[in-house]
Amino acid sequence: TIGLELFNTGAFDEAEVELSVAIQYNPKVAQYYAVRGKACYYRHKFEAAHADFRDALLLDPSLEDVKARLVQFEPNSETDLEARHMD
Repeated sequence: TIGLELFNTGAFDEAEVELSVAIQYNPKVAQYYAVRGKACYYRHKFEAAHADFRDALLLDPSLEDVKARLVQFEPNSETDLEARHMD
């Protein structure tokens, strides 16, 4: 998507906007949330980044890079997500 391309070029603010549009059209793509979360993180929008990382993992618990980023916000997050996924 355009949002991923923008992110890869370092245009984090534009990437956030484009990824938000992509999420509106297809809210089940974990990668959109993961990359938008990284864009927010690099822009010091930590609450938004945290929310996006959590949403990405709820959609795809196998995203190891997102798990690692989420631990910055929630030291026990990996254990919590595994418990929720087993329910």
